Amino acid sequence: GVSLTVLVESEGNIRPLDLPIDNLSDFELYPEAPSTEVFIEGERLVQKKRFVVALVPKRAGEIFIPAIPITYFDPKSERYLRAPTDRYSISVI
Repeated sequence: GVSLTVLVESEGNIRPLDLPIDNLSDFELYPEAPSTEVFIEGERLVQKKRFVVALVPKRAGEIFIPAIPITYFDPKSERYLRAPTDRYSISVI
């Protein structure tokens, strides 16, 4: 298996954020409880949330880990935006 780690950093409230991983049907998923860190950086209140999911492939061959969309609120544009993670492929023998 492999571990998928996604780290999200924000100046806003990050606590209600979830990781939408329901499209990883080629894997058995074993998510850990997310960890949140809050600290002051200069004059900014910064929050980081780390998601770790163990992925156990269900089959051999090339398997893709699709981009995972992270939805967030942008206070400057006053809109919700989406930032996808990178897409990865792994080779399972």
